[in-house]
Amino acid sequence: MRFIQRAAARRTAAGLALGLAATMTGAAVSGPAASAPDDQCPEVFPAADLVEGQAVDGLTVTRGTTPVPFEGEIIGTITDGIAPGVDMIMAELTSDEIGRVDGIWQGMSGSPVYSEDGRLIGAVAYGLSFGASPVAGLTPASEMYRLSASAPAPADVVPVPRAQRQAVRAAGATARQVESGFRSLPMPYGVSGLRPARLEKAVSALKLGAKGTFTTVGAAPVASAVPAAPAVPGGNLAASMSYGDVSYVGTGTVTAVCGEDVIGFGHPFNFSGATSLTMHNASAVLIQRETLGPPFKVANPSAPIGTIDQDRLAGIAGPMGDAPRVTPVTSTVAMRDGSRSRTGETRVSFKNALAEVTAMHLLANQDRVLDAVRSGSSGVGFTITGTRPDGRPFSVARTDHWSDQFDVTFAPVFDVLEAVAAVQRALGDRGSIDNVALSATLSEQRLTWGLAKAEVRRGKRWIPMTGKQPIMVRAGRTVRVRATLTSLDGALGTKVVRLPVVVPRTAAGTFGTLVVGTGRRVPGLPLPAASGLDGTLNRITAAPRSADLAAAVATSRRRQRFVGRTVRDQGAKVTGVKTLRVIVTR
Repeated sequence: MRFIQRAAARRTAAGLALGLAATMTGAAVSGPAASAPDDQCPEVFPAADLVEGQAVDGLTVTRGTTPVPFEGEIIGTITDGIAPGVDMIMAELTSDEIGRVDGIWQGMSGSPVYSEDGRLIGAVAYGLSFGASPVAGLTPASEMYRLSASAPAPADVVPVPRAQRQAVRAAGATARQVESGFRSLPMPYGVSGLRPARLEKAVSALKLGAKGTFTTVGAAPVASAVPAAPAVPGGNLAASMSYGDVSYVGTGTVTAVCGEDVIGFGHPFNFSGATSLTMHNASAVLIQRETLGPPFKVANPSAPIGTIDQDRLAGIAGPMGDAPRVTPVTSTVAMRDGSRSRTGETRVSFKNALAEVTAMHLLANQDRVLDAVRSGSSGVGFTITGTRPDGRPFSVARTDHWSDQFDVTFAPVFDVLEAVAAVQRALGDRGSIDNVALSATLSEQRLTWGLAKAEVRRGKRWIPMTGKQPIMVRAGRTVRVRATLTSLDGALGTKVVRLPVVVPRTAAGTFGTLVVGTGRRVPGLPLPAASGLDGTLNRITAAPRSADLAAAVATSRRRQRFVGRTVRDQGAKVTGVKTLRVIVTR
C-alpha cells in the first residue's frame, strides 16, 4: 500500500481540516490576545483551572496574512478526548466570519486560544460534526509545547472531571452527536497542477488514497515573488511534502512561536513523527462557505520559510530558517510537431511521497502540453540519479513509447511510479535519490506499429508463421525471422525488420515456441533478481518495453527454461504477436 493512501486515511481522522494550496506572504503581526512577543512562548493556562463559561479569545486569519481576533467561552473538557492521556478542551467560538460561514473552518487548525490574561489555553483543532458548527475541540497548549525544545517544559495537567455528555449538551448538540463524540472535519489535501477530474482518476488508478480526500486548486507553484514573512501566532502556516508544479500542501494556523521554532495545527499533518516537510507562510484568499460540509480556507502558500521536523498527535513544529533538503523532479515535455513545449520542476521534501509526486508531475506536465484528454502517442524517458549507502553515485535510465485511443498521457505514469518506488525500497533508510529527470514527446496521432505478418527462413524461402505443424530448428544455430510492420493510422508507413535468433545449445531435445511481437508479450531472458540496489537497477533497465519488437525461441525441460531472444527498438508502440511451435534438435 502506498504512502499517500495510508496518509489520506490518517488525515481523514486527524483533526480540523487543512486548507487549500496555491503563493504569497505577509507581514508579522502581534495578536491582541498574546501577552508575549511573537518569538516568545506565552505562558500556559492550566487546564485544571478552566471553568464552564470562562471567556476566551484567539487569533486567526480570514483574509490575507494579518491575524484577526475571535471570541468564545469554555464549555468543558473531555477526559482523554484526543487520545489516552490527552484531554480535549471544548469551546464555542464567535466572530463575524464564523457567523458568516456558520462555524469554524478547515484551515483554522492551530488558531491559538487565550485566557483573558493572555495565557495560552490551546489551539483550535477539532470539530463537533461533519457540517458547520461553532463548537471547537482545542488541543491543550501543554501538549503542543512538547513538540519544541524551545518551548517551556509543560507542567502536569490535571484533567477536569466533566462528563462528555454534559459538556456537549451545553453546546446545544443533538443526542446523536453526543453519542458519537467529536468528529474531525474532513481534511482536504491541497494539490496544485492537476484538474479535479484528473486527480480523482490518478488517486483511484494509482491507489494513492480514498476518493474525496484530495482537493485541487489551480495555483501557481509555491514560490512567491513576494518575500516570505516569518510566522506569527495566529498567522497562516502551510506544510508541504512537495512544491512546484505539483504542490502537496496543507494550510493551517500558527499556535505559537518559541524562538525560531514554530508550533501549529494542533493535530498531525501525516502523523509521520520525526519528519522532513517544508514550512511556508501563506496568504488567505477567502473562507469558503460550504453547505454540505464544514467551511474551508483557500490560501496561497509562500516560498519556503523553514523546516517542519515534528509531525505528532498534538501538532506540527519546526524551526524557521533553512528549508529541508529536497529532491528535484524535472521534466521537459514537447509536442512531436514542435507546436508546444514546457519545462517543469517539482521539489520533494518528504521522501516517502517521491514516487507518487513524480508520477503526478509527469501526468500534470503531459496534460498541460497536450492540452486535452484524448487519443495519441507518447515517448517517455526517465533518469534516476542518487547516492548509494556507501557514498558512491548511481544512475538508471529507461525510455518507452505508448499510445492509447482514449487517454495517452496516463499510461506512462505507472512505469515511472514503479521505478522510483523500487529504487527507494532498495535504498531503504540509507542512501538517497538525488534527482529524477523526465522527458516526453507527445503526438495527437496514434503512432503505433502493428505486426502485419511474421516469417521464418527455411532454406531459400520465407515461410509465414501461420502453420499448425511445428518446424525443426537446431540447437546453437540461428533462426532467421523477419517481421512486416504497418502503421495503424498510416503515419509511419510500412517497414520490414529482420530478427535473427540464436537457439540456446542447452535447449537441444526440447519442444517450444517461436514468438514474434511486442516486447511486453514475447518471452525474455530471466530478469535480474530485484535484490539489492544493483539488482533493482538492472531489472529496471532489462524490463520489457512496449516499443520493442522481439523474436524469441522459448523452450523448457524439467523446470529449466531456455530462451534465445533478439530485440529491436521501433521508436513507437508495437502491437500484435505471432507464434509457431518448434522442435529443437541437436
